This record gives sequence, C-alpha cells and structure tokens, in this order.
Amino acid sequence: MYSVEDLIFQDSGDINEEVIEYFVNSSLSNDYFLQQFKKPYPQPFCHKKYWECFAIILVKRGLPRIKDVICEILIWWQDTNWPGFSIVEKYLLEKRAEVLDNVKKSCMEAVKEKDPIWLKNLLTTFFSTAPFVEEVCEFLEDDSWKNFDQQYDVVNILSELK
Repeated sequence: MYSVEDLIFQDSGDINEEVIEYFVNSSLSNDYFLQQFKKPYPQPFCHKKYWECFAIILVKRGLPRIKDVICEILIWWQDTNWPGFSIVEKYLLEKRAEVLDNVKKSCMEAVKEKDPIWLKNLLTTFFSTAPFVEEVCEFLEDDSWKNFDQQYDVVNILSELK
C-alpha cells in the first residue's frame, strides 16, 4: 500500500510511475486528489510538490471516472502557474465539448467569488474565439470587475458561449 509521500522519489524528486498507476487504479475517490483546494488544506495535500502527480492521476483516470469533479479540477484555473495546471488544461481542452457545462458553472462561481483572474483564465482558455470575450477580459483588468455581474448579464453571456 502506497501513500501520497510515495508519489515523489525523495532522493531525486522524480515522479514514481508505479505509485501513479497504483492510485489511478485505486478505489480512492477523486476528491482525495483535490484536497489541496479544500479547507483546511490538509497535509501533505497542500504541498505543491504533489499537485502535478494529482493532475496526472486524475487525467489517467479518464473523463467517465472524473466527470463528478470537473468543477473542482477547474479550480486549477485560479492560478495557471500551479503545478499540474498544464496537464489538466491540455486534457480538458481535448474534452472541451464534454466539459463545457462545468466550465460555465465554474465561470459563474468565479463571478460569485469575485475572482476576475479565475474568470479570465477560464474564458481565455475555453472561449478564446468568442467575439466578446476579449472585451470582457479587458473589463476584468479594470477595478470595475467588482460590478461585473451587475454590468454584464453573466448568465446570458455564458449561455451564448459555444
């Protein structure tokens, strides 16, 4: 039986592929690998050195198995510098059509949380070709983002995104 600490070789810092596969095939819930985003941010999950491994595990589990935690995975868009982001970004972009409703829910959550960076990252990643996304993102650069939900009908905007 392996633990989270076994994901990384202590001497080299390299990822232990055998342990990755163990967790991919384990019966542990997907939430187990997303604890870094949930208060009280338990040890050792809050240590960023494991986040790339968590991303690899979730992606290797495949969409049918992780569908229940897509919105939680989209929390990675709050900071695109976080370890593991590029792994989940590439995977979810490949599955864009299947995760679009979750992306829209996360956009609404970003508005609710008044997190313009998270919203901008989601919009530019998943809707970069929509004609008004550039305008919305410019608006988010300004302090007026705090009134975003009043000046833009977010529900209607998101319903127009394809």
